[in-house]
Amino acid sequence: EQLDALGALVLRWRKMELHAWSRLFECAAAQAREKALGRVWVLLFRVVHSSKLPGDANRQGSSSAESVDAGAEGADKGEQESAPLDAPQDEAQERAEHLRDFFSVVEQLMLNSTAGAYESHLQLLTTFATQLRVEEELTSADLPGGEVGVDGEERRKRRQGYANIMHHLAGYYRQFRPQLETAVAAQLGPIEQKLTDFIKLAQWSDRNYAAIKQSIERSHAQLNRCVSQYKVLLETPAASLLTSTTGEAREASAADDARRASALLVSD
Repeated sequence: EQLDALGALVLRWRKMELHAWSRLFECAAAQAREKALGRVWVLLFRVVHSSKLPGDANRQGSSSAESVDAGAEGADKGEQESAPLDAPQDEAQERAEHLRDFFSVVEQLMLNSTAGAYESHLQLLTTFATQLRVEEELTSADLPGGEVGVDGEERRKRRQGYANIMHHLAGYYRQFRPQLETAVAAQLGPIEQKLTDFIKLAQWSDRNYAAIKQSIERSHAQLNRCVSQYKVLLETPAASLLTSTTGEAREASAADDARRASALLVSD
């Protein structure tokens, strides 16, 4: 009786394990999101919160040169007076070039996103943009810790540019999320069907230890195989999935137009 009860418990656990296969997919998707967050968050944080301004090296170099040449005789005072006038234009140009580079980096981040990391990258861009705008509001309110001075103003403009870039890029690429979810669901369908068919064919009446052991091993192998296929799908570039979805939509639209045209011809 005790062996029968133990065997019934094992079979019950097997049923629970197989019928909870959808949780394996959810865990795989969560791991992909967490991996993307951990990898990209550090990079964005370093760039956005960098204490080094664009052109700091140039300014430090020019300051050192000016200090060395301060005591030299025959210095041209006209050139010394014109340098401060050109400084704001140089800083603006350096800032614009730096923000263009930052835009390219963030755009490449989205273009190279995988299906499993796409949503995490959008979340990071939105979160960082919101954080920078809140910090801007606090700084404008002259709260403790607000940045002052020339470098503080330059850093404020740069961070404002970061926030605008990330906000608009997140808004642009967010419009493709429904198409990506549709493409992932279409690719996931056959994998889910395999598991569904496997569960339907599973035997729950085995009482022999060897039969139960072989059945469990087959179940684990099938589950691992399907989860591995899903992980490969999550690592697929989002751009390729979106391209295939767009192509299929265009073909379907063209087919619908052809059917409408033929219907009109028949009616005429």
